[in-house]
Amino acid sequence: MDLNNYTRRIKIMGQAIGIDLGTTYSAVSIMQPDGKPMILPNSEGQNITPSVVLFPETGGGDEPLVGDMAKHSAATSPLDVVQFVKRQMGDPNWRFTTTNDQSYTAEEISAIILKKLKADAELALGEEVTDAVITVPAYFDDARRTATKQAGKIAGLNVLSKGIKRAYRCSNVLWAEFRTARHRFGV
Repeated sequence: MDLNNYTRRIKIMGQAIGIDLGTTYSAVSIMQPDGKPMILPNSEGQNITPSVVLFPETGGGDEPLVGDMAKHSAATSPLDVVQFVKRQMGDPNWRFTTTNDQSYTAEEISAIILKKLKADAELALGEEVTDAVITVPAYFDDARRTATKQAGKIAGLNVLSKGIKRAYRCSNVLWAEFRTARHRFGV
C-alpha cells in the first residue's frame, strides 16, 4: 500500500501505532484500513531496529544513539552501550551507569528506544504520532507491564491498554518479519 495515500486516511481515522519493544530488536507497525498490519521502516530503511542504546562519552548533552550505530559501537565503547534492557523492566534496583556517571533506569532506557521508534514512525507516516499499543510478553507481571507503560509515557506516547487484539495481530506479523530477518541476516 502507498504510504502517501495511507497518511491521508490516517488523518481522518486517528491511527495508533503498534510497537513490539523487543529484547534484541524492536519494530513499529500500523493497521491499514483493510485490516492488514504493515511494518513501518525505520529512518535507515530497515523493518527492525536493534534495541541497543549508546551514550556518547562526551557527556556534553549529546543525544543517545539507538539502533545499528549503537550496536556496532558495543565493541569500541562497551561501558557506554546497553543491550537487553527489557530483561530489567520492573526491577527498581537495576540501573545502568555510563562512563560519565550518568545513571538510567530500565524504563528511561526503554523510553529512549521508544522515542526513536516514535520518530521513525512519524517520519514514515509524515505526521505526529501520539497513541501506541506496546506489546509485552505474556509472562510479564504487573510491575513489568507498568514499567513498560511508564517508558511509553516518558517517550511522549499515550499508551493504550485497549486494542490488545489488534496489537496481537500486528505482533504476529512482526514476529514473522523477525523470523524472516533472523533467517535472512543471521541475527
